[in-house]
Amino acid sequence: MLVEQDNRRFQNNSRIEERLDLIYDDSASGLRSGLALALSQQQGKREETLSQLYLEKRLNDKGSLLSLGRLQRSDAFGFYTLDGLLFKQVTDRKILTLYGGVPGRIEEFRSIEGTALYGFDLQISIPRFTRYTLDGRFGWQHLKQQRAIDRLNVGWRGVHQQIPALFSPSSFSLTGSYLVNENIWESVQLSAYRDFENSTQPARLRIDYETYEPGKDKLTFKDRFYSLYSRGRQSQFKAGYQFKQGPQHTWSLSGRRIAREFGGNGYAAVATMDYHSDRGWLLTTQLDQSALADERINRVYFEVQKSLSSRMRSTLSGVLQQQQKRLMGDSHSTGIEVRLERRIKSKILPSPLWLSMQASTIRNSRLANEYRIAVRLSYSFDDRTQALF
Repeated sequence: MLVEQDNRRFQNNSRIEERLDLIYDDSASGLRSGLALALSQQQGKREETLSQLYLEKRLNDKGSLLSLGRLQRSDAFGFYTLDGLLFKQVTDRKILTLYGGVPGRIEEFRSIEGTALYGFDLQISIPRFTRYTLDGRFGWQHLKQQRAIDRLNVGWRGVHQQIPALFSPSSFSLTGSYLVNENIWESVQLSAYRDFENSTQPARLRIDYETYEPGKDKLTFKDRFYSLYSRGRQSQFKAGYQFKQGPQHTWSLSGRRIAREFGGNGYAAVATMDYHSDRGWLLTTQLDQSALADERINRVYFEVQKSLSSRMRSTLSGVLQQQQKRLMGDSHSTGIEVRLERRIKSKILPSPLWLSMQASTIRNSRLANEYRIAVRLSYSFDDRTQALF
């Protein structure tokens, strides 16, 4: 159950939400079913949301299955529901997935809806190609809306795991989606890293590049004023270096360059340090700076975690921030948060209860101060959380 009260300026709303997630798994017959339901009450309005209701049959021990009902999917289109069926065939070096149905939007996520969606996805593995193990993926999707969309999804990943001094572990990956109707690459992601093995100071160098160009959707009258500024080609280049200094210190430094067709260009840089104490506490500090067009943000963040006993842990967090925005001008913010979590064993219940308490405050030079106190009691209906302490 979620109870939320928001009395910030121009917000002033409350919400009560009850969520139900049920999973039934019969390993003997290979049957599995799931249900995800949410009931929310907000400002006199009641809403029911059924985000998942399916029946699944396992076809073999390798993972082949057949699913029917309301499914949840995540791919290049986003995160959405699919009222239909899915078939997956798994062999030693190949995974073939076929699916089809009616897609539905999931609120608060990048999602889609339409009258029909069907496609396939093929994943293959090549055990040895020169010095790399290669994994490949190729897929096709057809979405029926007011304007039909055909998309090709491709991906390759190679991993080098030989340990001699000349060949340190490394990896590269390439993924992309191509819009057939418009003859453009909608998105491309390139990533590569190289590990430098050292007994005292192991390190990793990582480089990433991605670009995104949305399709030429037909804009409505409203879109011309509210969405056009954020559309257009976007690209980002990122490089980072991380190394471990002894058993206690870990350092990292990364930077990125952002280029956008609308909204201006910019950069961002982040430096972090993690310190593991011999006394059982962890200190994390982060310093980051970003500049996009004429907007600037400088921030310092720290977090200290400490296990007070075998059943209780604590976290102290703080932040200092200075930002300059075109509409708000120059502002300064400070914030601090304290969290306590306790694991409560019960002789009646098979899994433990979790009691968490949280208090936080945020002070801003241009906004009203914020204060929050929260108490939460949670229970898991399986034993996966029992091994945390």
